[in-house]
Amino acid sequence: MIAGLRLRDLPPSGQCLELKHLQPLAILPVEQSHQKLVQQQLEGLAAQTGTPRAIVSDEGSDLRGGIQRFQETHPETAQLSDIAHFGARRLKRRLEKNARWQAFVHQVGQTKFETAQTELGLLTPPRQRSKARFLNLEGLLSWGTNTLAVLDQRPAAVLQYVTVERLEVKLGWLREFRVELREWSEWQALTKAAMARVRGD
Repeated sequence: MIAGLRLRDLPPSGQCLELKHLQPLAILPVEQSHQKLVQQQLEGLAAQTGTPRAIVSDEGSDLRGGIQRFQETHPETAQLSDIAHFGARRLKRRLEKNARWQAFVHQVGQTKFETAQTELGLLTPPRQRSKARFLNLEGLLSWGTNTLAVLDQRPAAVLQYVTVERLEVKLGWLREFRVELREWSEWQALTKAAMARVRGD
């Protein structure tokens, strides 16, 4: 689906663009999307509406490539990213090749497998999404931080279900990531604050 609005209909300066401002321009169902097809779709729509001043997308590879192809014949069109995906890509750039992050995610996966459907189920890590993972870091990082607090404080509400020894065996590895969890959580919080600022929340 492609939605849009005319420049003259943009909300006044200081007011965020919202879904209610947009009108549907085209619904183009496809079984498989790729750059050349996206370019063709944009060219077809531009022939009806005029060349767009800017195109905002989540910058999936098919969209990004298709828009770049479109820009080759329409250099006056800018390519923009929505703030949520912009922030997620910045987090991805910082974390994806970070050896400590990779080790953390590996341990999380193992812990989920070892604690699900056991007495430690209440402390099982959240499911990690295969897509849009870096858009959904808050739950995983909160789990790590909160579970560390359980390890440190050993609340009676938890110890009525599980022994201290079992906690340490299955979750004690989190202590090795205390510093990183604090840092990663700060990055995520900063990204979230930037998104709220841009969206006018």
